[in-house]
Amino acid sequence: VTWQALFQTVLTPYVAFFVVDAGVCKDLASPGYYAAYLTSAEHVGRVATSYAWGRYSDLRGRAQVMEQALLVIAVGSLVLGWTLDFRVAVATRFLMGCFDSTWSMCKAYAGSQFRDAPRAQARAMASLGASYGLAMLVGPAMGGLLARPAEEYPALGLRETSLLARRPYLLPNVMCALFATVAWTATRRVLRDREKLPMKAPPHGVVKEVVVPEQQQQ
Repeated sequence: VTWQALFQTVLTPYVAFFVVDAGVCKDLASPGYYAAYLTSAEHVGRVATSYAWGRYSDLRGRAQVMEQALLVIAVGSLVLGWTLDFRVAVATRFLMGCFDSTWSMCKAYAGSQFRDAPRAQARAMASLGASYGLAMLVGPAMGGLLARPAEEYPALGLRETSLLARRPYLLPNVMCALFATVAWTATRRVLRDREKLPMKAPPHGVVKEVVVPEQQQQ
């Protein structure tokens, strides 16, 4: 959940500068229209695929879906940090949203793992909300502090030909990719082994408990 909120919000402080650097607008007076496309592309992708990922996770497990989402977040963050093409950035954000279902998967995972312990389930849900809120604070701060280091921190003496000067948004997105990689490793090594696979639902989507009479059991 933390990594999802990070990549959602890390571009918030510099999205207007990115639109200008991408050549879509000439100055900071009118980037809002295009910045909205870039910001909302990820949410559009998530709306389009959330239900399908939920159905898929019922069959394959929540951890596997989270692994795929984190891998896409890591790769997509590197692409966003490298590119200065507006269309590539929008398409990348959209694809990241299409494959990102970590928030719903984490809630479903916590619900299934602690279905027999209501108090533990409530604590798990509260922890998810707290981590998401914390990431909503860290993400914009990280984007604002690490983006455009050549312009924001002239004391560093970065040359115009240096990597961070030519790719001013690489650093915050690399951090997102590193965090997503750590989360992917933890999910693969810890959560998958502990996951209780959900019961396979019948075609109409309702899980029913089957009670076998004692005579049939004998």
